[in-house]
Amino acid sequence: MAAPVIAILVSLIGSLLIVVGIVLYTATGGDVRHFNDYGISIDAGSSHSGVFLYSWSEDKKVVQKASCRVENGIDDAEEDTDKTVSQLMPCVEQMIEKIKDAEHSIPVILRATAGMRLINARNKALVEKIFNAIYAGLNTLKNEYQKVPLEIERPGLLPGEKEGLFAWIAANFISKIIPPKNREKPDSTVGTLEMGGASAQIAFETSPQNANQKVKLFDQTYHVKTYSNLCYGRDQAFNRLFSLLIQDSGNNKLQIKNPCGNPGVEDKIQAKDLLEEICLNAPNGKNPLSALPPEREYTFIGEPNDSDCKKYVSKMTQIAECNRTFEKCPTINEGGVPNDEIFFAFSNYFRATRGIPYLRDHDSLTLSQFLQAREKFCSIEWKTIENHAKRYCQNDAENCKKLCFSLFFIEGTLNDIYKFTADEWANIKYVKKINDTKMGWTLGQMLVASNQMPGVKPKPPLLPAYGMVLMVLIGIILLILGAIICRKVRSRREPYGQASV
Repeated sequence: MAAPVIAILVSLIGSLLIVVGIVLYTATGGDVRHFNDYGISIDAGSSHSGVFLYSWSEDKKVVQKASCRVENGIDDAEEDTDKTVSQLMPCVEQMIEKIKDAEHSIPVILRATAGMRLINARNKALVEKIFNAIYAGLNTLKNEYQKVPLEIERPGLLPGEKEGLFAWIAANFISKIIPPKNREKPDSTVGTLEMGGASAQIAFETSPQNANQKVKLFDQTYHVKTYSNLCYGRDQAFNRLFSLLIQDSGNNKLQIKNPCGNPGVEDKIQAKDLLEEICLNAPNGKNPLSALPPEREYTFIGEPNDSDCKKYVSKMTQIAECNRTFEKCPTINEGGVPNDEIFFAFSNYFRATRGIPYLRDHDSLTLSQFLQAREKFCSIEWKTIENHAKRYCQNDAENCKKLCFSLFFIEGTLNDIYKFTADEWANIKYVKKINDTKMGWTLGQMLVASNQMPGVKPKPPLLPAYGMVLMVLIGIILLILGAIICRKVRSRREPYGQASV
């Protein structure tokens, strides 16, 4: 083969190696295959349940797609577990019907909160029976929808600390604080305050030494301090108030003054509704009302008295008083809260503060504003409130009956248990939604679940980096070799060219 042809061929091969090497490395791989994953979370309470469908894609940012409310609690039917299942499953089925596609198996997680934790303390067999029936019902749905890759987790109780942690995660995710926009200087997180019917939770970020919960989300680790106090939800606090009032009346008086109610408001309760409540147990573990006839009915008549109401609340919220009165007392947040941290307060915190017109136009309140509004509201005659339910209670008269006491109990909880100072009250924002998203722990639970699932890695290029470098180097060597051959060919031809001139 003639030298010029060899030179051209070598140079061509060299150029081709360089081009192909670069193209195979830079123009292939690296793309992320888009998909949707789903999860179904069931918040099973003793008064009602919520079923939520969540979705996330490769970035693991969870979005609520749909929800369904079950008006009955999972323990309402007690031993009739078939009825419990028949009430819950239609909602779960609605969520399954909305699933379009899924990359991985779909977790279906049912967790029961404080109301069921209380029932479990007195009747574990009933709770286990309810959970077994629900588990069987969920697996029946799995068999009916075999094309949907459902992964049914066994139903269980949600520990209070996890409930607080999940609510904290949800609040910071909805607020767009998690994941941080700037990982070098992330925004400060917000704390959360939640008061349900049977328990109350607080959660806030702290140092690793002071934290009792650690969670990794979007490759960032968070250290959180969270407490859950069973028996410190609004409804259980009411039961405690009624129990104390009955005891102070000598047990036999059927009409009893309520210093924590609006003038003239009436609450009726039968003794049997209090006899099995473990939150009423004295330090000796026994219910002080246990000797009462179950059918006896008490009527509590509102006659507001600030000092008397505070006396009863302090027996629940001040640790020394509580230890003399009840078996179950709160965990006290001895270190207080970070003095510059914003707290979102929801559930019964929101209902109490938004339920009266004087607080309705404020996201946050100073302690003095709160106390003035409470004093004004608690002095209004119940007949006036009842006749103007829309103005005073947003048409929820039954909830309105509990507002006066709720406001006293909230003050005691924030001051005595969580150690908020007067200045720190202004850092609390009372919310139902954040950025148009309803607050709740199920979103936080699903964010933890999604972050534990395998990530989606970009497809590798057809040619690895070292292969591309090798091909380019060989190509360059061949180009240099081709150039050398060409130079030699020219140098041989030049003398002949000169001789012919």
